Amino acid sequence: MRVVGTGLVGLAFGFVMSRVGFTSWDLVHGMFAFTEFHLLFTFMMAVTVLVGAWWGLGKALPGRPPTAPRGMHPGVIVGSLLFGAGWALSGGCPTIALAQVGEGKLAALYTVGGIVIGNWLYSIVHERYFKWPTTTCLDE
Repeated sequence: MRVVGTGLVGLAFGFVMSRVGFTSWDLVHGMFAFTEFHLLFTFMMAVTVLVGAWWGLGKALPGRPPTAPRGMHPGVIVGSLLFGAGWALSGGCPTIALAQVGEGKLAALYTVGGIVIGNWLYSIVHERYFKWPTTTCLDE
């Protein structure tokens, strides 16, 4: 039942992203070029709402709040630059690419494929050369 609920939330999220315009390469490009402010303000509003919700969850849940201190390592900077470059080139983050596939924009399959291949290659390069800590808050 949990999988069904998660799937329904994902479908609803993808639908909303599609209706707002986040699946349009032109609109996303305009957001990054500061020529399309509709998506920029939508993104800023979503971040503000999520920060408030995350803070509220931390206060409402007993025990440890849903945040954990994490150490910075060089991989965060490199990964952030690669993520941003991928988003700029493909016109979407992983979630947007999946919503584009759901809309029938089959060119987004190249983005999804690039995400899968990039993560696979990173795992090989990381294990062989970097060995930065990859712990998450779940590992604590």
